[in-house]
Amino acid sequence: MTLVSLDVEGLAEAQEWLGRRIGKVQSSLHRMVGRVGQESVGILRTATPRSSKPGPHLADGYTFRYTGEGQGVVENRSPKAWLIPLLIRGTGPHIIRPRTARALAVSRGGGVYFYREVNHPGTSPNDFLSAAMRQIRDAVAREQSGLAGDILSS
Repeated sequence: MTLVSLDVEGLAEAQEWLGRRIGKVQSSLHRMVGRVGQESVGILRTATPRSSKPGPHLADGYTFRYTGEGQGVVENRSPKAWLIPLLIRGTGPHIIRPRTARALAVSRGGGVYFYREVNHPGTSPNDFLSAAMRQIRDAVAREQSGLAGDILSS
C-alpha cells in the first residue's frame, strides 16, 4: 500500500481562520439564544391571561435559562402553572365543593355568602399559547437571519 502525502498551500492558515470563525459563531449563537429566550418570556407574559384577583399571576411565572449548546428553556414555575391546560382547552360545567372547610365563602355585592357547593358554568377555550408560539417563531426567524448576516459579514 502506498500513502500519498499532499501539502496544500495555505491549509494551516485556512484552519486557523475557520477556528476563529467557529468561536465567533458560537458566541453569536449564545447571544442570539439569550435574546430570543428573553423575548419569548415577554411574549408569553403578555399573551397569558391575567386574573383580576390579587397575588401572584400565572403570567409572572415564566423564566428562561440557557442550557448550553445553543439551546435554552422557557418554563413556567408559577404555583398555578397547572391551570395552563385548563385555560387552553376550557372546562365543561362542573360542581365546586370545599376541600377542607364545611362551606365555600363567596363575596358578591358587598356581602359574603356561604355555600356547600357551587355550580360552575365552565370556561371557553383560550388558546393563547398558539398565538404566542407563532410570535416566538417569527422572533427566532428574525434572529437567525441576523445571525447569518453577522457571520457572513465578519
